[in-house]
Amino acid sequence: MNSAFLFDIDGTLLNVNRNFMRPMIEQLLKSLSMDPSIVNRIRYSGRTDSAIFRDLLGEYKSNEALYERLKQRYITALSHELAPDHVTVLEGAKESIAYLTEKQVSIGLLTGNFKESAYVKLKAAGLANYFSFGAFGCKHTNRNYLPEEAEKVFIKKAGHRIDKRNYVIIGDTPNDIECARYFGATSVAVATGDFPLTELKKHEPDLILESLNFPEKWTSNLQF
Repeated sequence: MNSAFLFDIDGTLLNVNRNFMRPMIEQLLKSLSMDPSIVNRIRYSGRTDSAIFRDLLGEYKSNEALYERLKQRYITALSHELAPDHVTVLEGAKESIAYLTEKQVSIGLLTGNFKESAYVKLKAAGLANYFSFGAFGCKHTNRNYLPEEAEKVFIKKAGHRIDKRNYVIIGDTPNDIECARYFGATSVAVATGDFPLTELKKHEPDLILESLNFPEKWTSNLQF
């Protein structure tokens, strides 16, 4: 299969317990004398960490030094505090990764997470060793620019180009579908996150799934 499958993390491969994550972020904001209540007032699903963390800073979102301080404190805290029992691996995630690996298909990440926090979460879920490349929410606040970053890394790693339609972007939000369309990739929407099938269908992904179960079946339905 001359293609590359790019997986979102949160809501697609795994979930991190909100009762762990949000109190941790609240404590980080308090440590910087920021208002912790903002944690419950902003959107998270489908967004990049760089956009989320600027929103967490409220009126100080343009303060680069403060942004970097919060980012580094978050990555450090997550690395020290996130345990496997804080993480739930979602339906079909391991099976899909194992299936694609067995078929020697290139698999990577396309996630809004900072790169460091992405691998902390994957390590806690037992999935970190499967993904050797990808694009992360470090440089861009807009998710639409991530597929191009993933393509650059893939070409460098593989030594050749593939058609844009042969990049398969798998995610659980309308933003994942939108970024695939913006780039010209194939979009697979999976209803394992905050958005039900009915909502995801409105955004017309190339393929829509209830879960990542039965990868031999859903991958065979893709048309490049």
